[in-house]
Amino acid sequence: IPNLDKDIKGGVEQGQLVVLSGRTGEGKTLFLQSITKRFAEKKIPVCWFSFEISMRELLDGFGGDLPLFTLPRTIENNAVEWVEDRIKESIAKYRTKIVIIDHLGFLTGKKAVTKEFTSSLPRYLEELTKELKNMALRHRIVIFLAVHLTKLEQDKIPTLNDIKDSSGISQLADIVLLLWRKTIKDDASPTGRRFTNEAYLHIAKNRPTGEQTLIPLICANGLLREKDQFHE
Repeated sequence: IPNLDKDIKGGVEQGQLVVLSGRTGEGKTLFLQSITKRFAEKKIPVCWFSFEISMRELLDGFGGDLPLFTLPRTIENNAVEWVEDRIKESIAKYRTKIVIIDHLGFLTGKKAVTKEFTSSLPRYLEELTKELKNMALRHRIVIFLAVHLTKLEQDKIPTLNDIKDSSGISQLADIVLLLWRKTIKDDASPTGRRFTNEAYLHIAKNRPTGEQTLIPLICANGLLREKDQFHE
């Protein structure tokens, strides 16, 4: 996505934690699949952890043109220690540079963290996010982390304050991307509106450059792409 690369100083860099948030069903997984294809085209090794949908659903979502990436044969555990062990294995075998985790809500922390913060969900999620940020630094990789938004009205534009359960998530991230789909009026829909094939990506936090821009996207050929004169 050219404007995203430009606004975050030429692309993501090792050690960064990139948080992607959006309403349920508005394209977070599709966006992550889309950038997976872009990384694969550039021969940048990607490792996926899909906790929310099955491996079959994930692979089917790429359509017929499946990019080259790695993922565990089975999701045997949702503890961050297990995730880190699989990341180390992927780095050793495939020189992985990008890790995608979908999504934060399914992870569990180290036992000490779980015991100390289990009574406070915001602090617990903040500690989990801190562990992932440290993991990115430790292994010199980029981690893309999907998180949910709070329930919003369909036509409300999300902000950093709408990230579900913990403000600490966005504070620890190097980059925060907010994704939402464009809707139009539809009297036949139960909500009175329906999704179009257009979406918006807001760079809501950008530690590398400070640029906070809005990038229009469009779903074309099963991918989210930057909207331009060729994808109107």
